[in-house]
Amino acid sequence: MIFEVDRTSVVEGDVVAVTWDCSIADRAELTIDNGFRSTVIPLDKSGTKRFRLNRSKGATRLTVTAYFGDRPDSKTVKVRVRPMPTTRAEEVDSRGNPVGALGGWWHRTQPKLRDTLRRAEAEFRGWPRWARIAFWVVIAVLVLGMPVRWLLPVLALAVVAWILLRKQ
Repeated sequence: MIFEVDRTSVVEGDVVAVTWDCSIADRAELTIDNGFRSTVIPLDKSGTKRFRLNRSKGATRLTVTAYFGDRPDSKTVKVRVRPMPTTRAEEVDSRGNPVGALGGWWHRTQPKLRDTLRRAEAEFRGWPRWARIAFWVVIAVLVLGMPVRWLLPVLALAVVAWILLRKQ
């Protein structure tokens, strides 16, 4: 009995050619076991078939069994099936900024936010001195009165706003 596989190491989705010759056998079958399930395929006494090896637990066992009356004879070849490498593609706009999901939202919103904060700063500077001091006193009272778990996020937002105002 002859049984050959053209490759013993493939990447998920690759095709392997299986060749067998069991001419003196009464019948033959091929068993494909990928670790998840096993499939039995009846075969002619000789020939070549191609199979795409998709999902596997690391290796797929291909077994040709030839039956001579009630006596089976089999040969097994193990094909190592490596996972298909994954790639992560991200759409970007003409300036290289990510598009879609949060990345695209932030890059579209950031200039508007910066302009809004600049206008607010300019208006705030136009307030009388006593009004600005009162504003900061109110902010201090609110910050000191808030739960501790909110303090860090509020301070982080204040720093980001200040940085955006200072950026040109």
